[in-house]
Amino acid sequence: MNSKNNDYTSINQKYIEYERQILKLKKEFSYKKNKAIELIEKRFAPPQITYDKFISTVENVDKVFVSESETALDMLRYSNEYSEDMDEQIKVRIKTLKLFSKQIDDLTNELLMNMSKDSNSDETIKNLIDQMDQLIDSVKEYN
Repeated sequence: MNSKNNDYTSINQKYIEYERQILKLKKEFSYKKNKAIELIEKRFAPPQITYDKFISTVENVDKVFVSESETALDMLRYSNEYSEDMDEQIKVRIKTLKLFSKQIDDLTNELLMNMSKDSNSDETIKNLIDQMDQLIDSVKEYN
């Protein structure tokens, strides 16, 4: 089923804007994630435990982001008709995607502002990573 465009007939007109939002979020997130990984690699050289933890969390965020976005797109693409319940579920997923994107932004900004090897900035970055882990856990619990 790699030919996703052939796997569904058409998206309900009421869902078209959601599809556009999700596809835009996916593209933006991919770019942001790659930049965050580059900064982590510059700031924390492997095999530091901090490096492994941060990279692992960003990779987990990516996995959950991709899963949530693909689920939302499948909901849009395979639903036969508009429903308020489906609409609400898609909105929740879009909100979650935006939260992940914001957290990657926050991490990137913190890494940029604290490129020196200062222990206070390490603690702030660690707190951001912990927040990402918590969001991942909450999404997994929700599903």
